[in-house]
Amino acid sequence: MALVTFLPNVWLGVALQAKYYSHGSMTTKLAYLAGMVVITSVFFMVRLLLVYPVGFAWLINWLLEGSGPAFRVVLAVVVPPMVDAIQSVVLISTGMESEQEAMPVQC
Repeated sequence: MALVTFLPNVWLGVALQAKYYSHGSMTTKLAYLAGMVVITSVFFMVRLLLVYPVGFAWLINWLLEGSGPAFRVVLAVVVPPMVDAIQSVVLISTGMESEQEAMPVQC
């Protein structure tokens, strides 16, 4: 769920970074940063609503009840670094795309 609710941040970063941060004034850079903080906070709250009140946490718990404790430990050790790695790759690729857009065209 963390990865899914992180994707709007990536989309907005790709859509707005070149115009408002890379090519913008100090005011637009600060507005961009503030906007990203707000979007991150909003989608964190969306994640909490999806995980608990909607029942995603209950569903995952129900799916894992039939598995043994060793499998659950391995899953708990493997999944968070895997999600972090995916998020890092997406952010790095987004930054590289925005950096290429910000570079002037040379003939």
